[in-house]
Amino acid sequence: MVRRFLLTTLLLLLYVGNSWAEISASVSRNQLSINDSLVLEVVIAGDHDGDPDLSPLEKDFEIRSRSQSSQIQIVNGDMSRSTKWSLSLLPRRSGALTIPSICSGQDCSQPITVTVMPQSEQDQENADVLLEVESQPAERSIVQAQILYTVRLLLRQPVSQASLTPPEPQGVETLVQKLGDDQHSETYRNGWRYQVIERHYALFPQQSGKLHLPPLQFEAVLQGSRNPFDVQNRVIRQRSAALDMQITPPASTEHPWLPALGMRLEDDWQQNPPTLTVGEPATRTITLRGAGVTAAQLPEIAMAIPQGLKSYPDQPSREDVAGPTGLSGVLVQKVAVVPTHAGRFELPPISLYWWDVEQACWREETVPAISITVLPAERQTVAPLTAQTPPVVPPADATAGAQKEPAKTPATETSAPTPVHQGADPLWPWATAFCAMGWLITLLLWGKSSKKKRPVEPSASPSLPALPINTGKHQVLDAARQHDARKTYEALCRWGEQLDSSKKNGAEYWLRIDNNVLREEVTHLQRCLYASDGEAWQGDALLQALTDWIPVNTEKSTTPLPDFYPRRPS
Repeated sequence: MVRRFLLTTLLLLLYVGNSWAEISASVSRNQLSINDSLVLEVVIAGDHDGDPDLSPLEKDFEIRSRSQSSQIQIVNGDMSRSTKWSLSLLPRRSGALTIPSICSGQDCSQPITVTVMPQSEQDQENADVLLEVESQPAERSIVQAQILYTVRLLLRQPVSQASLTPPEPQGVETLVQKLGDDQHSETYRNGWRYQVIERHYALFPQQSGKLHLPPLQFEAVLQGSRNPFDVQNRVIRQRSAALDMQITPPASTEHPWLPALGMRLEDDWQQNPPTLTVGEPATRTITLRGAGVTAAQLPEIAMAIPQGLKSYPDQPSREDVAGPTGLSGVLVQKVAVVPTHAGRFELPPISLYWWDVEQACWREETVPAISITVLPAERQTVAPLTAQTPPVVPPADATAGAQKEPAKTPATETSAPTPVHQGADPLWPWATAFCAMGWLITLLLWGKSSKKKRPVEPSASPSLPALPINTGKHQVLDAARQHDARKTYEALCRWGEQLDSSKKNGAEYWLRIDNNVLREEVTHLQRCLYASDGEAWQGDALLQALTDWIPVNTEKSTTPLPDFYPRRPS
């Protein structure tokens, strides 16, 4: 038994000692062009722990495809197995390149040297595919300024399964944006006719330093090859040249940095300034267009508003537009202007500084100042009514006659003053005294009746402000039920001033209210009212929000709030 155990142990040790793995590597060719590829085969014979490490190949070669296969052989009772990896490698540069050792565990293959030749001018002249790149400017640019990068692909024969790598700038952080669709044309090179495909990119470096644009790679399958069964000959590859550029820092920090090819500032009120009305909002639109900049680079427009006007700017809209000069950014700023007083107002000019990339200097784009007229509100044109001088409304058919004959008053019943002689008319003094007594009695009776009708005001009663607050609420609810956005907004402003007189504007009360649902509905109402697309507004959501909300003023206020307009005494 002991002998059998020792024999088994010895056989196991011999088996473990004879366990081995051998790695070998070979290439399909040792000399190739920069646009050609080679096949690397890595074979591991025997047992191995795992796949070989292929990462060292990435330094000088691009692995385009890979495959794996296993084989087991039994000869005279001896079993052997092997695993093969086939890799298609495309060189990244020309010169003498080394395929490093490929290792699996402790076992490694021998390195292999291959020679990669650059494409000759003769090969370029006879090539079926040409890939060209250029940049504008060519050698030097400035931070955040636009660089036009043009890729030109020339095809002499039809191709399929084509692929072109996008530009991947290195060295400095760069924003890359494709400009529009590809452009197609034809040209002749060295007597050959080529189909031309142009692709344009806008590059915006965000840092100073050296910008490196690596070569682009094009790969396709030629259609109509002489030997359609030879797959290797049907695959064609082409590579562009690399470009390097120096990016300089901003030339000046006198103003916020905004490099561009051109800038234009537009105001829709310049040609025809509107006539506004107190309490009624009007939308002013400022448009900023910049050539050679993105819309994200354009700053928001700051507009100064004189006293007597209030402004409510919307979130600006931004858009990038591709054009002949590259990328152009467009910013549209809409501002709702609400007059609070009537009169003549001057809106100050709007200025913007930008850096002219072509002339290397600062420039100022300005919108001139404009004057606008604000008319009083329709209800403010009627003078407040008083009890001492009740108004007399003439009938409609008496309007024309009023212009020809002035209305007579009790104090001017005679057409001309007549001198009074002593003893001429003894009844006149008595008539005058009688009239004076009548007016005095009338005033006493009117004062007594008004005093009886006036309610006694308690020193502190929380129910007093209920009348104006409820009245304002009812006006808002009635307008919202009719889905009238403008009437609802005006009623909200008046009610907001009743609820909190410390706010500069009634709308400010609702935009700062501690009720998210109601605040969002008021914001939505403003957006529908001032939006240019004319979105239809429905007041159901605002109705529900106001129904569920209880004003804080009705619980804490002890002083009655005055009505927005004076009420006629009863």
